[in-house]
Amino acid sequence: MVVYFPVFFWWKLVPVSFEIDDGVIILRMVGAYSTAELRDAVVASVDAPESANAIGMVFNVSESDALKTRTADDVTSMGYFLASKSDRFSHRIALVGSSDFLFGMMRL
Repeated sequence: MVVYFPVFFWWKLVPVSFEIDDGVIILRMVGAYSTAELRDAVVASVDAPESANAIGMVFNVSESDALKTRTADDVTSMGYFLASKSDRFSHRIALVGSSDFLFGMMRL
């Protein structure tokens, strides 16, 4: 398992982190974060040398508070962004959420 975005910097909790485990890119979102932070983490994860042969991506939003305030346009825009990078993770993506609301937002 390789962790690239640390969960803690010395001054604050990092809300978006990723790791690569057995060829799967796992992004974890915690609390509040901007779409720019999420995009940066996606780009960093697919650009990491260890993700060269990634077989999928997992979005773990089970601890996310940010999705509750996202608009449908925000979610749709992120979907298009992920689609533009999907060849970097074999066009496979999974979502881990803690409620039906989060799952419903990501299905938009």
